[in-house]
This record gives sequence, structure tokens and C-alpha cells, in this order.
Amino acid sequence: MAEKTSNEPIYYLPFTSDYGFKVTFGNEHDSVFLRRALQALINTSVPIEEIWFDKNTIEGLTLESRSGILDLYCRDAHRNLFIVEMQLGVYIEIIQRLKFYAFHKLDKEIRKGKFEFKDLSKIYCIAILGYNLLPGNQYHTIACIRAENGYIVDTKLDFVIVELAKFKKKSEDCITDLDKLLFAMNETHHFEIGAEVPTFMKEDWIVKALHELDTSSMSPDRRADLSIFLAKELSERHFNHTNKIRAEQAEANLEIERAKTKEAAELAQQERVKAQAAAEMAQKERAKAIEMEQQINLAIQNLIDQPDWSDARIASTFQVSLEHIQHIRSQSKA
Repeated sequence: MAEKTSNEPIYYLPFTSDYGFKVTFGNEHDSVFLRRALQALINTSVPIEEIWFDKNTIEGLTLESRSGILDLYCRDAHRNLFIVEMQLGVYIEIIQRLKFYAFHKLDKEIRKGKFEFKDLSKIYCIAILGYNLLPGNQYHTIACIRAENGYIVDTKLDFVIVELAKFKKKSEDCITDLDKLLFAMNETHHFEIGAEVPTFMKEDWIVKALHELDTSSMSPDRRADLSIFLAKELSERHFNHTNKIRAEQAEANLEIERAKTKEAAELAQQERVKAQAAAEMAQKERAKAIEMEQQINLAIQNLIDQPDWSDARIASTFQVSLEHIQHIRSQSKA
């Protein structure tokens, strides 16, 4: 396999990848980053001194009951419960999913103790989204049950919605911990390892997260595990990107045809503009798909010399042909 040149830049892994989320927010060996991040997300000045990770699997009570797996479930020293979900692909019913998780935890808490409601734990349902869910430009929303006059009816359940796509602040404008967190989540993977980063990203809690995302210091075994992990994630994202491109291109073609009608010249012009925008979006998605394919090819290069990975197994994992694997192998030997 061709070795990387010393001039080839190495970047941090994205916070928003499954792997990145698990090794930063889900780091059970060092929770400094998670505690500071949770404190910023729920907008409290009270430090979270300790955190305990709990089982994140919800088992159905009957054969008909729904089960599920949370991205992160933990509790602090004040008995507050935190349910954290990261959702990059559009999932409009995310609030309903969080309610399902929260009510399951609430039901479990009641059943294992006395049937009283005065000492229930507070539950924070946190959704970190890669798409826009709520109207307006507000990127951080904390919601609870309120009366018409604004009085908070229920203090035991808060929904925290973070819409990363709406966060547009520059590094010099990031003052609060929340802004620092969201900037890091959006921009870290664009920074070359070893290059200068904004001053606030040198704070201890963010440095600890960056260390977990630094691929340059990984052991060979961990790098191999990462390659397999990313390979599966990239393969799934590549499949979703391809389907999205096809749908958007079909929609763009349909808009162009509608624009050709003679009955509504003004409407036709508007449709042409929409079609052009859709075509440009499709072009961007094609570029993303190409980039994704390049990353998959790189992951394949990292596996072709692994003794446990045959060409057939690699081809099956990445949903590519054996000829493609052999082509990459020949390029690596060149």
C-alpha cells in the first residue's frame, strides 16, 4: 500500500460521526468534556461534578412493546437524567422519539420505588441535529410544558434542541461554553492536526475531546478498529447520499419540464429558478458523493493488507465489485 507523504495533512475526526460522538460525549474513562458540554446544553451555572453512564438499551416489556437504543444515557449527582441523541439525517419525529425514551425512564423509575411522584428525577432530553427542525434562526432551544401565561407547569422534563446547521458564529464571537461547543462540533474536522486553532479550543475540556479525535496518535490496533468502524458508517452514508442525489435530480428534471409550459410564463420562470437551485444542490451532493467514495477507497486501502480481510469480504462490506477492490490493490502496489 502506498505510504502517505510527510506533507499530506491529517485532520481531526468529526464530532458528528458515530465514532466521534462515542469517544467524546460517550467517554466513560474521562467525563470532563461530557460534563462541561451537558452544563452548556442545559444552560445551567451549576457545575456537573460527577456523571454515571447507565445502560442505553430500552427493552420492550412485551413481545408487542417497542425497544430502542439511545445514543447516550447518564445521570449526575443530583439525580438528573440526561438522554442525548445525535441525528444528522432528517427525522421529523425526533421529539416523539425522545418522549418515548423519557417516558420509559420515568415509568421504570416509578415502578422500582414507592408509587409517589414528589421525588422524581428531572429528565433532560437533548437532541443534537444536523438539519433544521424548528422555525426561525434560533440554534439552541429549551422547551418544557408551559401554561398560556408562560407559567412552567412541569419542571421535571426539558427538551433541548440543538440545530447545528443554524449556528453561524465565527470563532472570535464564541464567548459562552455553548458557542464554543457548537463551533467545535461544526469546525473541528476542518482543522489540520498540529495547526493553530482558536484560543478557546485550547481549554482543558475541549482539548480532552480533541485528543480522542486525533488520528495521528492512535495505536495500530485502534487505527484498524477505526477503519472498520468508519468503513461501515461511510458505506451507509454513501448509500443514502446516492439515493438523495437521484431524488433531487429527478425533482430538478420535473421542475424544468413544468417551467416549459406556455400557460404561465411567470410561473415558468420561477420554476426554472427552483430547478436551477435544485440542480446546483444535486451538483453539490454529487461532489459530496465523490468525496465519500474517495474516503471509502482510502478505508479499503487500509484493509486490503489486513490478513483477515479477503477481497470478497471487503467488497461485501463496502458494496462494491471485486474488480474495484483489485483496481485499488493494483494502484497501491504501483
